[in-house]
Amino acid sequence: MREGRLPEDWKHSPLGELGEITTGSTPPTSMPKNYGGEIPFVGPGDLGDFRSVTLSSKRITEFGASQSRTVEPNTVFVSCIGILGKTGQAKHRMAFNQQINAISPYPSKVDPKFLYYLCDTLGTTLEKLAGLQVIPIVNKREFSTITRSVPCSIPEQQKIAQILDTLDTQIQKTEALIAKLEKIKEGLLQDLLTRGIDQNGQLRPTPEQAPALYKESALGLIPKEWEIRSIAESGVKLIDGDRGANYPSDQDFTAGSGHCVFLSARNVTRSGFRFDTRQFVSKDKDRVLGTGKLVRNDVIVTTRGTVGNFAHYNHSIPFDHIRINSGMLILRSAQSNLLPEFLYLSLKEHLFDRENSRKGSGSAQPQLPARDFQSFLLVIPDQEEQQKIMALSSMKDRTIKAETQKHQKLLSLKSALMDDLLTGNVRVTPLLKDAV
Repeated sequence: MREGRLPEDWKHSPLGELGEITTGSTPPTSMPKNYGGEIPFVGPGDLGDFRSVTLSSKRITEFGASQSRTVEPNTVFVSCIGILGKTGQAKHRMAFNQQINAISPYPSKVDPKFLYYLCDTLGTTLEKLAGLQVIPIVNKREFSTITRSVPCSIPEQQKIAQILDTLDTQIQKTEALIAKLEKIKEGLLQDLLTRGIDQNGQLRPTPEQAPALYKESALGLIPKEWEIRSIAESGVKLIDGDRGANYPSDQDFTAGSGHCVFLSARNVTRSGFRFDTRQFVSKDKDRVLGTGKLVRNDVIVTTRGTVGNFAHYNHSIPFDHIRINSGMLILRSAQSNLLPEFLYLSLKEHLFDRENSRKGSGSAQPQLPARDFQSFLLVIPDQEEQQKIMALSSMKDRTIKAETQKHQKLLSLKSALMDDLLTGNVRVTPLLKDAV
């Protein structure tokens, strides 16, 4: 957080002056009577992105609590061993383990909600205190001496906490809506890729409702109009990466920017392409490599290590030159009656896991040879129906994207507000005067 000049009615306060600090402890696991009761036993994994902690992955008995440490509602938890800086606030009486330091606020010194948001800024400070230890640790004594800027006025603390808490509520609601939309989309895709869309633009009735509309196939019941073909029979071309003498070595790669992206496993995820980290090869190296260069509308699948991550090289991808590495395959459907978008969607969302369960190979290093992938089965509606299916799927994607962008804006706003409000750079005192 950026620190400006401290307002006259604020002060620098060590955490130890704002509340009673306690380090947690774990009841002996060798005693079964310690566990399985009604008291939440909080660890770092139970602390999340929002304030209230109501549940925990483990629970202990009253006897176990007597062997541990418990705190009352409004106590703030901060993880100080391993993963540093995860925070939460106890909703009710809870126990907690030794990876956590807890602050029970002194009511005359600090508002409980304000204390939570103050502690939510401690991550960088804790990392500096822990230094380069193998297991990062900030003990109770060091934790107690951490200093933060605090308004002397409790009402000002409360107004700051109220603003941030309102924003947190909006973020939580947006996340819940995104999760709901993702679930709805998952169910819709299952229907679209097994029932399809009829001539009226509606989902076909289920096989139970209209058995005459379906036929048996190697992939189960499918609409009568659909075909089943293997990848080898479908006209989809499989293209392997270059494995020859010109395959890039470590010194051929540059990070950040360059002529041709050379994909690694980090770039092809369960959600498609990801380019936050990337490596490039030069124009000269690109020119001497053989197979494995993408053209727009290619579909990419990972076939070694993490098998079955898909990406679609459509026109939204900002790089004009991309190559795959030797652990991937290109699926090119230019000469097929399968639309690239439908090929991508049907494999990623419906067919790949089923087919791979009977065709995959390897154990310590899972892999899927191209010869096995050739025999994977595809469903093939006519192109008009493929387009209708893609249109419905895209509509859901746009809704989810809009909510995701809203979520990112709210997170950015919260970060900016915390930076301003918790340092006194922006005051809430005008709001307090209006409330009087």
